Amino acid sequence: MKIATYNVNYGRPGHPRTLAAIRALAADVLFLQETTPAWEQALRRELAYPHVRFRHWRPGRAGGHALLARHAVAADEVLEAPTGWFPAWRVVVAAPAGPLQVLAVHLRPFFSVGRGFHRSFFATHEVRQLEVATYLERLDPTLPTIVLGDFNEAEGPALAHLRARGFRQVPPAHTWRFLRWARAYDHMFFGPGLDVADVAVVAAGASDHLPLTARVVMAGGP
Repeated sequence: MKIATYNVNYGRPGHPRTLAAIRALAADVLFLQETTPAWEQALRRELAYPHVRFRHWRPGRAGGHALLARHAVAADEVLEAPTGWFPAWRVVVAAPAGPLQVLAVHLRPFFSVGRGFHRSFFATHEVRQLEVATYLERLDPTLPTIVLGDFNEAEGPALAHLRARGFRQVPPAHTWRFLRWARAYDHMFFGPGLDVADVAVVAAGASDHLPLTARVVMAGGP
């Protein structure tokens, strides 16, 4: 399966370049962050996936999730953030080789603690680690699992926590850009029983993020 994650930017709903980028990905399973009701209308109108689900967070704000899939969804569960920010989303996809569990995250941004510029920057590292640790406890440990999404950090304790729990990270690459800055903020982590190949960052769309894609093979699958 080709799986992808993409933060589409809640402030630019239905942008033609972003819709064209999603269409060109041709992903079997696509997770989107920062979707809104306006984004839902545009995606349902422009794309033809058989299985589509949206979970809005404070409609019009940046915490929404969406799933576009060619395979049926066996289960989905919104996981509230322990810090009151963006929720995560646990989804089980009925993949050809068996159920695949995906945890889609949008971790807390930098400078969102309200302690001043310097203290806020470093305090959010601890917040994101807490979010990841909390979400992992809600997963089914018997299922092959992928953790993906917008982590809002290129390196830090949240990523280290996943590696310590046995998840393998695809090679990080710059997926976020703003003016002259570029950072690896979007990631994919794979648990046991999964192999991954053809990892790519696609330079397309009108979001401040770029799509991240990979091909996933489940143990015993084709």
